[in-house]
Amino acid sequence: MKKNIKRIFKFVLGRPYRWLMKDKVWWRKFLSVAAPVYASKRLYKKALGKKLNLKNPQTLNEKCMWLKLNTYYRHPLITECCDKYRVRDYVKRMGCAEILNDLIGVWDNPDKIDFDKLPNQFVLKCNHGCGYNIICTDKNTLNIQKNKKTAKKMAAGRFLEALC
Repeated sequence: MKKNIKRIFKFVLGRPYRWLMKDKVWWRKFLSVAAPVYASKRLYKKALGKKLNLKNPQTLNEKCMWLKLNTYYRHPLITECCDKYRVRDYVKRMGCAEILNDLIGVWDNPDKIDFDKLPNQFVLKCNHGCGYNIICTDKNTLNIQKNKKTAKKMAAGRFLEALC
C-alpha cells in the first residue's frame, strides 16, 4: 500500500504530471480563444454541474458570462482596464490619481531590473497574467538569481514552469 502511495506521489509531483497539466492548460487557453462560447459552456457545466443558459440568462453567473462573451471583447475600455499598467492612465483621467499605489518602475525584460535600486519591500508583477507576482518582504533574504529566473519564465508566459 505504501509503495503505491509513493508511486502516485512521484507521478503527481514529477515531470510527467507537470507536462500533462501544461498540455491541459494550453488546450484550455486554445479552446477559450478558438471557441469561447463552447469553452465557457463546457467549463460552466464542469464547475457548476448545470448547463449555461446564454439565450435567457437568469442567474448572476449566467449574466456575467453573457456580458463577457457578447460585450467585453469589443469594448475598448475593458481592454484598457484589463492592462495593469494602462489602467493607471484611465484612473488618472477620471481624477482619482490619489488612490494609485506607488509605481517604482516598468521593465520590458527581467534582466533590466536593478534589484539594488528597489526598496527593502516590494512586489514585482507581470502585466499579462494573474498570479504572476514575486513578493519580497525583506530584500536581504531575497535570492536574486532564483527570482530573476522565475521572472523570466513568467514574462515568457510559462506559469507552470515558474511555479515548479
